Amino acid sequence: MNHTAAEQVLPYWVRIVQALGPTIAGFATATIALAVALIAKRQWRTAHEKIPLNLFDRRFKVFNDTVEFHKFCFNQTWHEVELYDLNLFH
Repeated sequence: MNHTAAEQVLPYWVRIVQALGPTIAGFATATIALAVALIAKRQWRTAHEKIPLNLFDRRFKVFNDTVEFHKFCFNQTWHEVELYDLNLFH
């Protein structure tokens, strides 16, 4: 076996780590890429699930405004409701 002087000085375990270095780096890169992909998917799912909640807030506000409008209208007769009163709900 032809070993260089540096290889003969290094302990056996260091030479094993050197030999496995590219393989370990490849696995580490793949593991990090997988973790990044999982985090991205979770962020996408969270954003996707948040959309109906945001719409709910807007829709609920419209619902409350409609209820208030109906309360206002049905507590008075129609001839008592003026155009100015209806503009309060915009």
